[in-house]
Amino acid sequence: MSNPVPSYAKHPMKPLYDQGVLVSVNTDNDTFAGVHITDEYAHCINDMGFTVDDIFQMNINAVNAAFVTEEERKELLHIFRNSQKGIHTMLEAHIQLDKKCKRKVCNHAWRSQPASIASSHSSRM
Repeated sequence: MSNPVPSYAKHPMKPLYDQGVLVSVNTDNDTFAGVHITDEYAHCINDMGFTVDDIFQMNINAVNAAFVTEEERKELLHIFRNSQKGIHTMLEAHIQLDKKCKRKVCNHAWRSQPASIASSHSSRM
């Protein structure tokens, strides 16, 4: 891993987001790197100051920026917005499990749950 930023807490993503820059959270190959999207969400919330609502909005922004047809975009947004409560519940549970484990990232079953619609570009933390 390149580790371009010394820590999640020092990552510039939150200040950029607060200034209105459209950012998204992504992972590389989770099989190879062992980094899962829910782990990255946990870092965003536990270490960077984001909220679950911020994570949800970033995913909406990612769908809006995706290289898909307008029909596909509308369908993805409809699916995502209709599942908002479930996604919020899942993310909150994952964050609580991470805190309970007293580690930054836990190795638990939430990894198998889809937490995000893929975004249009990759940004590695």
